[in-house]
Amino acid sequence: MWDELNQGLEKSPAEALQTLIEQLGAKGDPHHLFDAELMKWKFENNLPVTQPTSVADVPREKKLEFEQVYIEAARKTGKQLLDRGQLADAWMYYRVIGETDDLAAALDAYQAPSEIDDELEEMLQLSLYQRINTVKGVELMLATHGMCNTVTTVDQIYLEMSPKDRCKCAEVLVRQLYADLLHNVRYEVEQRTPMLPPDQTLSELLAGRLWLFENENYHTDVSHLNAVVRFARSLEKDQPEALDMAIQLSDYGARLSTHLQYPGEPPFDDYYVAHQHYFKIVADKNREASLDFFRKRMEQAEDAQDQELIAYVMVDLLMRLEKHAEAIETAEKYLGNVNEQSGFSFTALCEDTGDMEALKRHAQKVNNPVLYVAAQLKSDQQQK
Repeated sequence: MWDELNQGLEKSPAEALQTLIEQLGAKGDPHHLFDAELMKWKFENNLPVTQPTSVADVPREKKLEFEQVYIEAARKTGKQLLDRGQLADAWMYYRVIGETDDLAAALDAYQAPSEIDDELEEMLQLSLYQRINTVKGVELMLATHGMCNTVTTVDQIYLEMSPKDRCKCAEVLVRQLYADLLHNVRYEVEQRTPMLPPDQTLSELLAGRLWLFENENYHTDVSHLNAVVRFARSLEKDQPEALDMAIQLSDYGARLSTHLQYPGEPPFDDYYVAHQHYFKIVADKNREASLDFFRKRMEQAEDAQDQELIAYVMVDLLMRLEKHAEAIETAEKYLGNVNEQSGFSFTALCEDTGDMEALKRHAQKVNNPVLYVAAQLKSDQQQK
C-alpha cells in the first residue's frame, strides 16, 4: 500500500487521497476509511487535514455540508462493520448519527447460543443497556440467563425504557412466566388426576383444587411472580392474550399463603386482588365493577397520601380508557394540591384532555394568575 500511496503523492494530492480511499476499501479497514473520506472533503475545501473528524476547524458556513458528509460516511462505515458482524464497532458510528434501525435488525437476527460467551454478552450490552433492541435483549436474557437475572435486569432499566418497550417486554415476561407456571401446576395436578385435557388454562387447573396451596405450597419463585405482575401494568388493550395471562397470574398469586404475598403501595396493598381488577379494566372484562373497586378504595382511604397514590392509578386508568371528565374530576378532588415536581402535572392533564376550564379553576385554587391567563388564552386558541 505504501508504494501505491507514494506514487499517488508524486502525481497529486487528489490522486493520493483517491488511492488511499481505494486501498483502505480493498484492505477492509473501515475505521481508517472513515477518516480518509472526511480528510478528502477537508482537503477539497482547503481546511486542515490532520484531524479529519473534528468539526472545530470547519467554518460556520461549511458546517452543514460537513455534517452531511460526516453522517453519510458514518452510516457507510457502520453498515460495513455490521455486515462483518462487528456490531459493537458499528454502534460507535450509528450512535454518533442517532440511527439504530439497522443495528436493531441485526440484533433481531442474532440467535442465542447454547452456552454463554463473549459475543452474547456483547449482544446483551447493545440490546439492553444501550437500548437498541430492548425486547430482543429481554428474550436473549431469558433464554440464556433465566428468569431471575432477567427480572433483576428489567427492574433496573424499566423506568428508562420507552412506553412501547415496556409494553413489549412485559408481554415477553408474562408469557414466559405463565408458560412455566402452567407447566409446574399441570405436573402437580397430573400426579392426582391423570389424563387431563391438554389445553387447560392455569385458572382451569386451579379451579376447585385448594390442595395445591396447602402447607404454603407454591409453584414458581414468588418474587418473580410479584415483579412480572407489576411489569404487566404496562400492557395495553391490544394485547388481550397477555392481559388474560396476567389476570390468571394474579389469580394464582391471590391464592398463595399470605406469607408469600408481598404487599405493594396502595392501591396494590392487597397486591394480587388489586392487580386482577387493574388488568380487567384494561382488558374490558367486567370493567365497571373493577373501576368501582378502585373508586371505593380511593374514597375510603383514611390517609391523605394513600388517597393520592390511589388517585394516581385511577387517573392513569381513566385516561387510558379516555374517560377524560372523570379523570379531571378525580384529579381535582385528590391531586389538586400535589406539587408538579412529584411527577404528576395537573396542567399536563388538562392539556391532554383539552379542559381549560378545569385548568382555570386549578389556577385560582393555587393562586397562579399567570396559569389562569394561559388557560384562557389556550382556550381561545382551541376555539379558533
